[in-house]
Amino acid sequence: NDFVDGMSKGMICAMVPQAKLHRRSAVLACFALGVWYYAAVVFTTPFARRLDQFLKTSEMDKTMEKPLKESKSSKKVPQWLSELDDLGFVDSGTYRQFIDTAMEMGKLDEAKTWAEKARAEGKPLSAEDLQSFISEALTNDDAAAAQLWLEQTLLNQDLSTREKQTICFLAVFLIARKMGFQVLHDILETHGEQPNHWIRNKSRWLLEILRSTRSGGLERLGERLDDALQVGVEADHSVFRYLLYEALKVPDLAYVTKWFDKAVLHGVVPETPIVNHIIGEVAKIEGFAAAEEWFEKATGAGVKPNVYTYKYLIQAASVEERDPEKWFRRLLAAGIAPDVVTFNTLINAAAKKGKLSDAIDWFHMALSMSIRPDMLTYNMVLAAAAQAGDALAAEQWFDRMSKDGFVPDIVSYNSLMKA
Repeated sequence: NDFVDGMSKGMICAMVPQAKLHRRSAVLACFALGVWYYAAVVFTTPFARRLDQFLKTSEMDKTMEKPLKESKSSKKVPQWLSELDDLGFVDSGTYRQFIDTAMEMGKLDEAKTWAEKARAEGKPLSAEDLQSFISEALTNDDAAAAQLWLEQTLLNQDLSTREKQTICFLAVFLIARKMGFQVLHDILETHGEQPNHWIRNKSRWLLEILRSTRSGGLERLGERLDDALQVGVEADHSVFRYLLYEALKVPDLAYVTKWFDKAVLHGVVPETPIVNHIIGEVAKIEGFAAAEEWFEKATGAGVKPNVYTYKYLIQAASVEERDPEKWFRRLLAAGIAPDVVTFNTLINAAAKKGKLSDAIDWFHMALSMSIRPDMLTYNMVLAAAAQAGDALAAEQWFDRMSKDGFVPDIVSYNSLMKA
């Protein structure tokens, strides 16, 4: 019995250290497994879980109102990200995630820092990334963000000028619209680009910018025009046509004159229709003499008058009884064929003076030039007969109107009754 008891105690004493050894081994194995798992999560995902946790924390911080003290997580990108970046565990995709986070938080300086660090590490943003950021800036109407990504694109030495222009097309437009062509010019020049290669032929952009500026008045339109012209934007007919029509709507003849002269100075001769409109408006506001001066000014600048140009002058001369026939003769001398409107204007001028014979002469001249009179022509001859008090002539022209296929209207009957 004593022998058995001694053996049992010996075995128990031997088993105790062995059990302790197994427990210690299990603890060490669990610790090693935990370290391996942590390293796998941190260094192979890359940082997916920690970054996701950081983004969620940032979103929560943005929703919290702390006007006096800003939360720690929103001050700058956490230090652990920079440390991992220094160790080389950050790839181009991770840089993109950092920049996205900074942009969502409205921290352009921080986004710029990450973009520059990515470029310095030989992992610059791709053309697709840059276009994506620029598109987002345009969607948000954020010219500052557009400027940031334009500058980052210009700094990318791997891209050709053509590629940069393609990527930054929307950014350039947004900066020009929100900040002005001069600011855009300076940005391009600072980064070693030739601004005229980017903005010279942007007349269509200028027109869109002017249209969006219309609510600012003529003065603001003039400022935007000068801003573009001073840096070499080539304004075309559409730009000056828009400006001149805007000035005529007011009307402001000072701006009409200013922009007409500026168009000619920049090699753009305003088109004949807009010049006709100017002459007609000037005749109404300032009289025939001013309209006549505008005619000489426009033709001297190279504008080619048409039948409507002379029509406005004939009308203006008729109103003031300033020899409208003179302008009819100038029309013929210029080799321009008169139309029915031209003769109606001359007949109307004679009718107002009660000169029935002159009105009839103009009527027959129209027929001799193969111009068919219209309803207005007959009514004006009837008006001339009424003004002259010649009832017989009025009846004759009333009958002739009917025979020529025109149905007399209320104006015709009024003239006949007046005669």
